[in-house]
Amino acid sequence: MNKLGVLLKTPLRQWRIEVEGFLDRLYLELFPTSAEKCLLTLPAAMEQELNTPWDGILWGVPKKRTSYTKKRLRNAHKYLKPRCDFVVCPKCRNLKLLHVLCEHCLKQTLKKTASIRQKEIMAKILAVAKNKDQKLV
Repeated sequence: MNKLGVLLKTPLRQWRIEVEGFLDRLYLELFPTSAEKCLLTLPAAMEQELNTPWDGILWGVPKKRTSYTKKRLRNAHKYLKPRCDFVVCPKCRNLKLLHVLCEHCLKQTLKKTASIRQKEIMAKILAVAKNKDQKLV
Protein backbone atom coordinates (compact mmCIF):
# COMPACT_ATOMS: atom_id res chain seq x y z
CA MET A 1 0.00 0.00 0.00
CA ASN A 2 1.31 3.45 -0.87
CA LYS A 3 1.80 6.27 1.65
CA LEU A 4 -1.28 8.17 0.46
CA GLY A 5 -3.56 5.20 1.19
CA VAL A 6 -2.08 4.80 4.67
CA LEU A 7 -2.48 8.51 5.42
CA LEU A 8 -6.10 8.54 4.26
CA LYS A 9 -7.07 5.39 6.16
CA THR A 10 -5.37 6.15 9.44
CA PRO A 11 -7.59 8.94 10.92
CA LEU A 12 -10.87 7.13 10.25
CA ARG A 13 -9.61 3.83 11.61
CA GLN A 14 -8.24 5.60 14.68
CA TRP A 15 -11.62 7.27 15.18
CA ARG A 16 -13.41 3.92 14.82
CA ILE A 17 -11.14 2.34 17.42
CA GLU A 18 -11.73 5.22 19.82
CA VAL A 19 -15.51 5.05 19.35
CA GLU A 20 -15.54 1.29 19.95
CA GLY A 21 -13.46 1.74 23.11
CA PHE A 22 -15.77 4.47 24.36
CA LEU A 23 -18.87 2.36 23.72
CA ASP A 24 -17.28 -0.62 25.48
CA ARG A 25 -16.44 1.49 28.54
CA LEU A 26 -19.92 3.01 28.55
CA TYR A 27 -21.53 -0.41 28.36
CA LEU A 28 -19.35 -1.68 31.20
CA GLU A 29 -20.45 1.23 33.38
CA LEU A 30 -24.14 0.77 32.58
CA PHE A 31 -24.31 -3.05 32.74
CA PRO A 32 -21.36 -4.35 34.80
CA THR A 33 -22.54 -7.99 35.11
CA SER A 34 -23.41 -8.86 31.53
CA ALA A 35 -20.88 -6.58 29.82
CA GLU A 36 -18.35 -9.31 29.09
CA LYS A 37 -20.93 -11.35 27.16
CA CYS A 38 -21.95 -8.66 24.65
CA LEU A 39 -19.39 -5.99 23.93
CA LEU A 40 -20.49 -3.33 21.45
CA THR A 41 -18.79 -3.52 18.06
CA LEU A 42 -19.51 -2.14 14.63
CA PRO A 43 -21.57 -4.32 12.25
CA ALA A 44 -19.71 -6.38 9.63
CA ALA A 45 -21.15 -4.37 6.71
CA MET A 46 -19.83 -1.15 8.20
CA GLU A 47 -16.49 -2.83 8.85
CA GLN A 48 -16.17 -3.69 5.14
CA GLU A 49 -17.22 -0.16 4.16
CA LEU A 50 -14.51 1.37 6.31
CA ASN A 51 -11.82 -0.80 4.73
CA THR A 52 -12.22 0.67 1.24
CA PRO A 53 -9.14 2.44 -0.18
CA TRP A 54 -10.53 5.95 0.39
CA ASP A 55 -12.38 5.29 3.68
CA GLY A 56 -15.32 7.48 2.73
CA ILE A 57 -13.35 10.70 2.33
CA LEU A 58 -14.62 11.40 -1.21
CA TRP A 59 -18.29 10.49 -0.80
CA GLY A 60 -19.78 13.89 -1.69
CA VAL A 61 -17.77 14.66 -4.82
CA PRO A 62 -19.64 15.05 -8.14
CA LYS A 63 -18.61 12.77 -10.99
CA LYS A 64 -18.67 15.47 -13.67
CA ARG A 65 -18.34 19.22 -13.77
CA THR A 66 -21.59 21.20 -13.92
CA SER A 67 -21.89 22.79 -17.35
CA TYR A 68 -22.25 26.54 -17.79
CA THR A 69 -25.77 26.16 -19.19
CA LYS A 70 -27.03 23.96 -16.34
CA LYS A 71 -25.50 26.25 -13.77
CA ARG A 72 -27.21 29.28 -15.36
CA LEU A 73 -30.55 27.43 -15.53
CA ARG A 74 -30.30 26.43 -11.88
CA ASN A 75 -29.49 30.00 -10.78
CA ALA A 76 -31.94 31.77 -13.11
CA HIS A 77 -34.08 33.06 -10.24
CA LYS A 78 -31.09 34.85 -8.67
CA TYR A 79 -30.47 37.34 -11.47
CA LEU A 80 -31.87 40.89 -11.70
CA LYS A 81 -35.29 41.33 -13.22
CA PRO A 82 -36.52 44.48 -15.02
CA ARG A 83 -38.60 46.90 -12.92
CA CYS A 84 -42.12 47.51 -14.21
CA ASP A 85 -43.52 49.64 -11.40
CA PHE A 86 -42.42 53.10 -12.61
CA VAL A 87 -45.12 55.72 -13.10
CA VAL A 88 -45.18 59.42 -13.98
CA CYS A 89 -45.74 61.86 -11.11
CA PRO A 90 -48.98 63.77 -11.75
CA LYS A 91 -47.56 67.06 -10.38
CA CYS A 92 -44.02 67.36 -11.77
CA ARG A 93 -44.09 64.71 -14.53
CA ASN A 94 -40.91 62.99 -13.26
CA LEU A 95 -40.63 59.21 -13.02
CA LYS A 96 -41.30 57.72 -9.61
CA LEU A 97 -41.96 54.28 -8.12
CA LEU A 98 -45.54 53.20 -7.73
CA HIS A 99 -46.90 53.88 -4.18
CA VAL A 100 -43.77 55.90 -3.29
CA LEU A 101 -43.45 59.66 -2.86
CA CYS A 102 -41.88 61.54 -5.76
CA GLU A 103 -38.38 62.63 -4.73
CA HIS A 104 -38.54 65.90 -6.66
CA CYS A 105 -41.88 66.93 -5.16
CA LEU A 106 -40.74 65.84 -1.70
CA LYS A 107 -37.62 68.03 -1.87
CA GLN A 108 -39.65 71.03 -2.99
CA THR A 109 -42.21 70.47 -0.23
CA LEU A 110 -39.49 70.21 2.42
CA LYS A 111 -37.90 73.45 1.23
CA LYS A 112 -41.25 75.27 1.32
CA THR A 113 -42.18 73.95 4.76
CA ALA A 114 -38.74 74.84 6.12
CA SER A 115 -39.10 78.43 4.91
CA ILE A 116 -42.64 78.65 6.33
CA ARG A 117 -41.47 77.30 9.70
CA GLN A 118 -38.59 79.78 9.69
CA LYS A 119 -41.02 82.65 9.09
CA GLU A 120 -43.33 81.41 11.89
CA ILE A 121 -40.44 81.19 14.32
CA MET A 122 -39.28 84.70 13.41
CA ALA A 123 -42.85 85.99 13.84
CA LYS A 124 -43.05 84.41 17.33
CA ILE A 125 -39.70 85.90 18.31
CA LEU A 126 -40.82 89.37 17.14
CA ALA A 127 -44.12 89.01 18.99
CA VAL A 128 -42.33 88.09 22.21
CA ALA A 129 -39.93 91.01 21.75
CA LYS A 130 -42.86 93.44 21.22
CA ASN A 131 -44.58 92.17 24.36
CA LYS A 132 -41.40 92.72 26.39
CA ASP A 133 -41.07 96.27 24.98
CA GLN A 134 -44.70 97.05 25.88
CA LYS A 135 -44.22 95.73 29.42
CA LEU A 136 -41.12 97.83 29.92
CA VAL A 137 -42.86 101.06 28.91
